[in-house]
Amino acid sequence: MTTLTAKPDTDASGRLFSVFASAWAGYALIHCLVTYLGWFRMSHPMEVTQHTLVITSALIVLGRPSSVPRLMLLCVVMIFMKLWDAPSWPNHIFHTLLVNLMLMGICLFRLLHRPAGQDWHAAVGQTFAPIGRLSMMALYFWVVVHKLNWDYLNPQISCGWILYTEVVEFMQSMFGIALPQHDWMQYPCLLGALIIEALIPLLLFWRPTRKAGLLLGLVFHFSLTFHRNEYISSFSLMMYAHYTLFLTDSARQAMINWWLSTALGRRAAGGRGLLMPGLG
Repeated sequence: MTTLTAKPDTDASGRLFSVFASAWAGYALIHCLVTYLGWFRMSHPMEVTQHTLVITSALIVLGRPSSVPRLMLLCVVMIFMKLWDAPSWPNHIFHTLLVNLMLMGICLFRLLHRPAGQDWHAAVGQTFAPIGRLSMMALYFWVVVHKLNWDYLNPQISCGWILYTEVVEFMQSMFGIALPQHDWMQYPCLLGALIIEALIPLLLFWRPTRKAGLLLGLVFHFSLTFHRNEYISSFSLMMYAHYTLFLTDSARQAMINWWLSTALGRRAAGGRGLLMPGLG
């Protein structure tokens, strides 16, 4: 009876791990790919080696996202890469380092201590989920706190208004889309960004408003990606990976089912492609 009642939670935790591992590997992979122009500016062979190892490790995780050792390999490579770059860490890169360290610690702990009959990846998913959610909320908290200063409210030097004007320029030059840019928009833009970044974690924290929080976060961070600085897109991808921790189990199962319905997903399930089965 104990096994029968525990199995649904075990399956759900396994799916959570697999979906998050896929999203985390996707973040690592795309982060390295979108900074491809930087490859031509890399003066040290170790930089190229690190990026190559991260891409390779991410693909290995995507090959079997339910494999804990594969995710640990990616974490080790990413930790080494971030430590090599120290102390030149944007906020989200430092957060990435912390998440990888947390994942490594949880994976090792659950290797030695996990409920009888529970798969390793399910035990890791069950333990990491609440910690991962809290870490993302802590990141949002500090993002808001850092903006509570007079310089942020000065449109002449505020990152909020400058970022918006650069998005306007990018949309005009790349897509020919002219977004409005008026002086009266400055303070609504600055206060709006501050309110949205404070509202997203609050909506995610309360289960009845979680869907609204996810939608608001997806739209907000997607809008920030229309910028020439590829690290802003990287930040959005990292947040999207964390959002998978807030999905319902049915939503994660729907994502898995969608993947298996695609041509590449069917090849993966059949073991004939680059990707191998293993989504929970």
